[in-house]
Amino acid sequence: MIIQAALDSAGVSADMRKRIRSVLVRAFNMAIFHEALNGNPATAVPSVPVPKVKKTAVAVEDLDAVRAAIREWANAERRNGPKSLDLPDIVDILIATGLRIGELLALRWSDIELTAPPARRDDETWFPWLMVNGQITSKGKRVDYGKTHAAIRPIALPDWAVAILRRRKLEQPPNDIDAVFASRNGTWHFPGNVQSRLWHIRKLDDYADIAALRDVSPHSFRRTVATEIDEVYDADAAKDQLGHTSKTVTERHYINRRLVVPDYRAATERLAPRTEPTDDPEIGL
Repeated sequence: MIIQAALDSAGVSADMRKRIRSVLVRAFNMAIFHEALNGNPATAVPSVPVPKVKKTAVAVEDLDAVRAAIREWANAERRNGPKSLDLPDIVDILIATGLRIGELLALRWSDIELTAPPARRDDETWFPWLMVNGQITSKGKRVDYGKTHAAIRPIALPDWAVAILRRRKLEQPPNDIDAVFASRNGTWHFPGNVQSRLWHIRKLDDYADIAALRDVSPHSFRRTVATEIDEVYDADAAKDQLGHTSKTVTERHYINRRLVVPDYRAATERLAPRTEPTDDPEIGL
């Protein structure tokens, strides 16, 4: 079949071939709707199998190298003219919270409490926090709902993230939308722009020796947070932090557990043979 041959000779990844087939199916369905065709030839092409590879977190020991590369890139870009160069701070707050990129870009200063209110200034149980109560869509629009019903949630902030946000609040020009991360034009950032900037940095020869950058994306840092919270607390805590409705999703797709060999020998040592071992090579074969 012509379509199958074209897909096989396209020289693109399995994921891209799958997307091309999907587009063709929809296009031919539209032609059928408008009575230009009687059937859809693309549906005869078998679905393209895409090998599933579990995405990995950025290891804690690699975070500083990734941060340094992103900061160096931003400083170089800053010398080339006025731009929105929030990427280093965006990455740091992703690492501090594990938010989805759309949730992070939707943050407003009114969603964040960095200083205890007067009624709680002497309350030792108070800590800085933010409220996730919206997201930026792929089209750059802010909406007041999350990806799931569990996405609307409070997040405690570590001290180092509080310092970053306080510095931003002092340095950032005011914007009409109260955004923590506003574009240079005072509008919401597009999530896709953050992804494309990271993609650009990954492709630069200057950072080719930083292995942790090769597949890094905003979601990579989300996995880092999930993995660390699971190690210090448990998977339920990681689920709550990430705003998942199911712990299964968190464990299957976000937590990269280190291989730990459990020591159950106190039980298995009790199963040792009660007779002396024999030297006869025929026994036990």
